[in-house]
Amino acid sequence: MSRTAIVTGGSNGIGRATVKMLAGEGIDVLFSYHADEEARDSLFSQTRDLPGRTYAVQADTGERAGVERIYAAALETLGHVDILHNNAGVFLESTFLTATEEQLDRTFAVITKGTFLLTQLVAKHMIAEGIRGRIINTSSSVTKDQKGQPVDYCIAKAGINVMTTALARELGPYGITVNAILPGAIPTKINRWQFADPKLREQFRSGSVLGELGAPEYIAGAVKYFISDEAHWTTGVLLSVDGGYTI
Repeated sequence: MSRTAIVTGGSNGIGRATVKMLAGEGIDVLFSYHADEEARDSLFSQTRDLPGRTYAVQADTGERAGVERIYAAALETLGHVDILHNNAGVFLESTFLTATEEQLDRTFAVITKGTFLLTQLVAKHMIAEGIRGRIINTSSSVTKDQKGQPVDYCIAKAGINVMTTALARELGPYGITVNAILPGAIPTKINRWQFADPKLREQFRSGSVLGELGAPEYIAGAVKYFISDEAHWTTGVLLSVDGGYTI
């Protein structure tokens, strides 16, 4: 029986790179996307000849109905779930003094609450089916260094870190591992407003001890480790993949 995976926020950026990596490894993948049908279709085109099959579902991870739609689609198309990559997110332009309640609610709903609810559904499924699953959460380097970053986003991602370590402890007895990746400065669709500023872009680049910005494929490589046989004994880890930015 082939391995299967759910990737939320899979049509662009880190999620897109992860979908391509998983399909290349022969893993069947269901990815969720919010609205970008063009990106969905181009991803289908790029994965068409890979050994793993890809499927998509349009859903808002910031709503319970959207989370339930993803889970139902996964069972319908994949039959079972071995891997969950909670990657969907929002990155709204704001500061502590300008952030609105609506922005705060949206950020927490998509990043923190959506991750909690989908992981709960998938974990129950893994336990019921006796699946020694792998759960990987996309956190952020902003949980270590908040300089110049939207505070609502920092708080939401900090919640992902705590959720990761707590769930690693709770789900470990069932053979399910839970880990998180903390990406550094990687230009993607959701943060394009920030990287459009040449001064900020240079600040992020020069802040890396390697002197370069990151790429989504670097995060997909970390996911590849966490789903490997070699990571069988690795859980509760918060792995920074940030070019040394936060050291």
